[in-house]
Amino acid sequence: INGGEVTSIVQNPLNPATLYMIMHYTDSGNAYVLRSYNSGDDWEIMSNGWFEIPSNDVNEFNVWGGRLATTPADTNRIYALLNEANSSGLSDLKTFGFVGLYRSDNSGDSWTRMNASIGWPYNNTTHPNLMSWGSFPGDGLPYAYNQVNYLNNALAVSSLDPDHVLVGALAMWESTDGASSWTGIGGYFS
Repeated sequence: INGGEVTSIVQNPLNPATLYMIMHYTDSGNAYVLRSYNSGDDWEIMSNGWFEIPSNDVNEFNVWGGRLATTPADTNRIYALLNEANSSGLSDLKTFGFVGLYRSDNSGDSWTRMNASIGWPYNNTTHPNLMSWGSFPGDGLPYAYNQVNYLNNALAVSSLDPDHVLVGALAMWESTDGASSWTGIGGYFS
């Protein structure tokens, strides 16, 4: 669609004509959430509060896309897991695959990044890398090696509790407070 690649699409659980998708725009290297109220005939970019590539990393940093999740427990709530892949090693921003977990409480009109900061350094307590295994800094491996999870990840939210969220990649992470904090519950941890 318009020079982009769709990486995730979901619908409002109680209104199937309302759709949301993450689209990776190959020309800019960024990805955005788009919304349709008419079953996909028309789409609008929902970028208020959304991630923008830092000006010094344009053409070096690539937001591949991510995953979306909605819940019938709160049809205004949308979660978006945003990830990176194929960025240049020259990029100043080092995310090791995880750009952020974003949340909208108003059907995508505005977004809040739930992680306090973007990129490395990570720690398992206050700033885990949800695409990797917590505080993984790269350990001297080629930077591209740490971006392998951009395809192999999942995002789910409970159908009964809009604050109960799961993210899975190299490890499984759980939040019971609307993505404000995370606990590793399975997989690899450092």
